[in-house]
Amino acid sequence: MSGVKRNDWRDGIKDSYLKCSPRCIAMMMADYWPKSGDILWCSLETLMSQTGLSKNAVRKGIRDLESQGWLTLVSPAVGRRAPRYRATIGSTRGANLTPLDTEARGADFEPHD
Repeated sequence: MSGVKRNDWRDGIKDSYLKCSPRCIAMMMADYWPKSGDILWCSLETLMSQTGLSKNAVRKGIRDLESQGWLTLVSPAVGRRAPRYRATIGSTRGANLTPLDTEARGADFEPHD
């Protein structure tokens, strides 16, 4: 199955509006990207030790990544097995921006010379 590529995901994360903690978590998860596919897993403990974030901060960061479209839960944690997430491309800066045309600016708009 072809999915999101690691470098594309990392570039998207860099160009996103993510706050510091979810961005740091995402970059760390990208370091554990599998050789094939787009299913990521990394234990809570590993993310805590690698990022220096608390358990609650890591959990919130992952929830933020899910809510903003960067991760989709594939299978929850079971026993000692870490949850599995599919990497997806979320919102990036400028993704929803469109240039204004003259009519949208108003009838009295005159460009400067």
